[in-house]
Amino acid sequence: MARATLSTVADEGSTYIIRATYYDEDDNAVTPTTVTWSLVDGDGHIVNSREDVSVGSPSTYNDIVLGADDLRCKGTRDASRTMVVKFVYDSAVVTDAPGVQEVSFMVRNIQNVVGR
Repeated sequence: MARATLSTVADEGSTYIIRATYYDEDDNAVTPTTVTWSLVDGDGHIVNSREDVSVGSPSTYNDIVLGADDLRCKGTRDASRTMVVKFVYDSAVVTDAPGVQEVSFMVRNIQNVVGR
């Protein structure tokens, strides 16, 4: 499956919300038993120590909130980010099945962001 790319651009130093939804092998919505996510930059480096962050209460969807430190650009260029979501679910066919998905988005560089 191709990586999904979000059309909404995040502003550097702002807040950005990504909705993670989970599906089984037959594309039925599921509530996972566990969910973790990681955030990487365009070079594949972990951003802001956001590696294997647990989602406390998995549901059929979870809104993952990224904050200012997650959305920093280096220098004066826009930046790309990829969120990788891993989950474990049960279905009518399998138990403790792993699932993984990823989505990319752009962060728009904002000149003179405080804290850079």
